[in-house]
Amino acid sequence: MFSFTKCYSEIIVLSKCDHKEDVFLKNEYILNLNELLMTRNYVYNEKTYQKYRITDLSVKKSNTYVRNIYEEDGKIFTLKHGYPQFYTQILFDKEKPEIFMKSVSKDLDILMKKLSNDDLKLLSNNRFPYIFTKAYFFLRDGPEAYKRNDAFNLPDKSFSNADIENIKIGCKQILIGKGFRKEFPLEGIGVRGFYKLFELFHFDMTNQISYKIDIVKRLNKITFEHNMDKSKIECYNMV
Repeated sequence: MFSFTKCYSEIIVLSKCDHKEDVFLKNEYILNLNELLMTRNYVYNEKTYQKYRITDLSVKKSNTYVRNIYEEDGKIFTLKHGYPQFYTQILFDKEKPEIFMKSVSKDLDILMKKLSNDDLKLLSNNRFPYIFTKAYFFLRDGPEAYKRNDAFNLPDKSFSNADIENIKIGCKQILIGKGFRKEFPLEGIGVRGFYKLFELFHFDMTNQISYKIDIVKRLNKITFEHNMDKSKIECYNMV
């Protein structure tokens, strides 16, 4: 959500826009209602720029992009941009000094709507949107294409063919919300596959607790720490 400062008859200029999470040196939206075009010009501050560089090496500090827009019921929408399962759409309300960003993922949006408030809080505390995004793009792009855009060029040579197959299995389970509750753990990827999955997402293991389920099954609760921003998550793996 943003705030805006200026507007004109057929061209609306939203300048010095604030953001709840990111900091910008410049952040403006120009809505041309005659040509039905939106132009966004923005420059990240250094901290925000480095945050996004962690997961996407193509990110630039200074940016401009143009989107087609349309009006509906007194609101202005950008056309949906991106892949069908992973899109971005911006909503402007003429009557309110705010901009709204719709969910970037249909699949994530659908999944989150099915969850209880407690589960939503749990997933939010465990960086789920970030992990979901990484899993999604690994499955969509494949290991080689994913590696080219990864800040640490992962998966590297330490990932065996078996690791890659286990990671694919794990990513598919993450996309349905598995791995963050003891009642709904990751399964079928083993101990090494579990560690390599979260290594791919730039997490290091810091603690492990193992619970005996029966004579052959154990439930592992693992605490991971992101090796850049040091955030911690807790995940579950049945072995």
